[in-house]
Amino acid sequence: MGTRRIRIVGLGVVCAVAFALMACAGSALAAAPVISNLEQRVGPEVGGLSVTVDGSGFTGTTSVSFGGVPATFFAPFNDGHQMHVGSPLGVGVVDVTVTTPEGTSEIVPADKFTYRPTPEFGICAKVGFEAGTFGAGGCLGEDNSGFGSAPYQWYRGFESTRPLKQRGFTFDAAKGLKLETATKAKITCASGSAGGEITGDTTLALATLKFTGCQSNIAHAVASCQGSGLGSGEIETGPLDGQMGITALSFTPAKDLTGVELSPLAGETFSEFSCGATPVTIRGAIILEMKKPNKMVEKLGWKATAKKGVQKTTSFVEQPAALLEVKLGEGGYEAVGLKLTATGVTEEALEFNTIV
Repeated sequence: MGTRRIRIVGLGVVCAVAFALMACAGSALAAAPVISNLEQRVGPEVGGLSVTVDGSGFTGTTSVSFGGVPATFFAPFNDGHQMHVGSPLGVGVVDVTVTTPEGTSEIVPADKFTYRPTPEFGICAKVGFEAGTFGAGGCLGEDNSGFGSAPYQWYRGFESTRPLKQRGFTFDAAKGLKLETATKAKITCASGSAGGEITGDTTLALATLKFTGCQSNIAHAVASCQGSGLGSGEIETGPLDGQMGITALSFTPAKDLTGVELSPLAGETFSEFSCGATPVTIRGAIILEMKKPNKMVEKLGWKATAKKGVQKTTSFVEQPAALLEVKLGEGGYEAVGLKLTATGVTEEALEFNTIV
């Protein structure tokens, strides 16, 4: 059987068409994208997680969605076999899909992404006068009375029918602060304090975090540290935002570990001051781990630790660790170790709930 040659006008492509088998060079359709794996499968409901998607056909991606909600960003790499995408706000279990001019990836088990609720500030209060249970597992409301009658209800932040009425808290670091670089330069403070308020179900704000009795041994010379307009030995941060999140997942949400990320309200500078004649700039953010979740408490304990100039790696679920970096004099920035133990005392009895 012969072969007929056809010239396609305007395409400049000559296709050899065999009646038994047709093939046209340069006109074969490219395959639709395929997702084979999500390297991060769990993230917070507030979004913001960078997820690495494995698969093929990602070159030319026009959109990525989490259960139909657009990703906050996407960036293919590795010749279209991988892509970094940002998780948006979401709830429950959703499918991640990738769309290119060649089509949209099919729904497969490998594309499932689970949103874990962000722990909340709030109160657990009695609904009635009958006997009930409040345990380490959290607030057992009438719709979750697995241990019998449990007339307690979780009231989140300030938007529920029985909201918190007082927002303020104080932040006390009686044992001070210790910053240590890998080159053994140290800055230590005797004590610290701050005033702030709970600003929402998962957020708080600090007006400023102030430390006293601060000195350094930069270049082996002991010197007092001082911020602009402050007294000798006093340094402070600018206004800080706090966002609650999950620092470690367990098999049950009740045992999840939580933390609060403190980051500058504006820019990236955490604090600026001088130690003797050496200017010091600290930038970045810290995640303070919160102690005893799902307990009815007034005192909330926060802790960050470091060893030999390296801050302990602490992050929200599968996100890069929040770190501080310091610049001494005209040098460059370097990672800094941080030791800080503090207690937040609220105006009203308050707890944080991991099983919201």
